Amino acid sequence: MRARTAAHGAVMTNTTKLTTSGQAGSVSWTPSVGEKQEAFASPVLLDKELYLARKARTGNRYPGQRNYHGRTYMVSTGEHLWCETLTERRFLLSLDYAQTLVAIAAQPMTMHFTDGTTHFPDFVALHADQTQVVYNVKPAKYLTEKAVKQFDNATDLCDLVGWSHVVATTFDTPEMKNIEWLANFRSHLLAPSAALHDDLLGSAETARTVGELAGRVSAGHNVVPAILHLTWTRQIDLDMSFPISTSTLIRKAL
Repeated sequence: MRARTAAHGAVMTNTTKLTTSGQAGSVSWTPSVGEKQEAFASPVLLDKELYLARKARTGNRYPGQRNYHGRTYMVSTGEHLWCETLTERRFLLSLDYAQTLVAIAAQPMTMHFTDGTTHFPDFVALHADQTQVVYNVKPAKYLTEKAVKQFDNATDLCDLVGWSHVVATTFDTPEMKNIEWLANFRSHLLAPSAALHDDLLGSAETARTVGELAGRVSAGHNVVPAILHLTWTRQIDLDMSFPISTSTLIRKAL
């Protein structure tokens, strides 16, 4: 496998871009409105809005199940999105934090490969730069020979269509953990008032710690949630390589 740099600002280290063979395949999906469709892999699929398609499958539930099924709220799109594991949820938070998402669908299609196998990609997204990206989420320890072959086939098919294909494999990083923490403060209900917003950003023109900024403008109130909300919305910058605390150095985003 060849490493590929992650796209669109999401935290996706050790992503995978595999060689292409030029083989064709097909895709089946059910649009948001209408009946199931199928088409060969070609640029025609770029106009089919698969980032709005309905789920092609739903994972089974069974006693003793270890993976988490559920929905997570995406601030970028204003909708809840299906995910099958907590790892997928963490990945989705990183996409949300990047703030480039326009639309995203979970397991929206079935890829049919020429070797007779099939594959359900985890997500398909439309980004603000109009690129469409197929995302697969697979921790590195589960990258078996079968999984690598499946992603090889998916990359071949994506190349024929014009989709980017990103496989996220590493998640237990300080940046990922910080994003997961900041997600607790992303609600618009935590947005500061206009006066507090201006006061916080004005005081953050000079680099300060979270605690120093809070103390400077608090007026007896806890403003740390507002500071962290402005961090989520990228109005305040901080060092994401270490756990966030009151001693974390921050400043107004450029």
